[in-house]
Amino acid sequence: MPELQTTEVGFSGTDEHGDWRTVFYVGGIAPLVLAPIMVFILPESHMFRAAKAAAAEAGRRLNTFKVLFGDGRAAASILLWLGFFGTTLVTYLLLNWLPKLLVNNGFSKTDASFIQIFFNIGSAAGSIFLGWLMQKKPRRMILFVCYVGVAAFLYGLTLVGKSVVLASWDVAIIGMFLLGAQYILYGLSPLFYRTESRGTGTGAAVAAGRLGSATAPQLGGLLVAAGASFGQVMESLLPVTALSAAAAILLMFCHRDP
Repeated sequence: MPELQTTEVGFSGTDEHGDWRTVFYVGGIAPLVLAPIMVFILPESHMFRAAKAAAAEAGRRLNTFKVLFGDGRAAASILLWLGFFGTTLVTYLLLNWLPKLLVNNGFSKTDASFIQIFFNIGSAAGSIFLGWLMQKKPRRMILFVCYVGVAAFLYGLTLVGKSVVLASWDVAIIGMFLLGAQYILYGLSPLFYRTESRGTGTGAAVAAGRLGSATAPQLGGLLVAAGASFGQVMESLLPVTALSAAAAILLMFCHRDP
């Protein structure tokens, strides 16, 4: 009986294209190299240093609980967390599972990879445009529009059939609105906290987003393992998007610190 031929890719981490672990080495080492450089080229603003000095003179100590929930900031903090969590969950589920889902829906692996590239291109280019628009004409309603766009084109992705062109454009627009919403949240977060504690407030919101990014791959795996179709997975993201949109609307009415 002939022996089965096996590959050692899963054990050695290498194949004919090279060692896949190199990506993680670069991704882990690069931030460590850049961090000390950024300390010198991106110093804290004069406003932050002045506010921190004033707080020290007044004897005010940083209390994380009070920063997040004191002086009427509880609602803003929770809404920011919900916005970050939902947005990041949808983003990372698509990043991790979109190619597999597209193949399950009848696309070839080559076409699925091509479509995924458009998701990344749309995310990068579109988010830059929305960030510029938000800076030029600040309107928090743009955040709500982003979520409406995500929901509309997630549903639209279930209707494109086997058209690579339509699917590519659709996921590019989804990427634009998703990353655009996330970057707008980054820009809005410091507005709800005092200058000297904005890092704590924003950091907590970003941490909530990291929980979404950790949940996303698991959720995608559970849905696929349960036999969910491509359309069902896309539709399962609509309530998450709606939750983030609701948080964005309510955030518009929250008090902002001067």
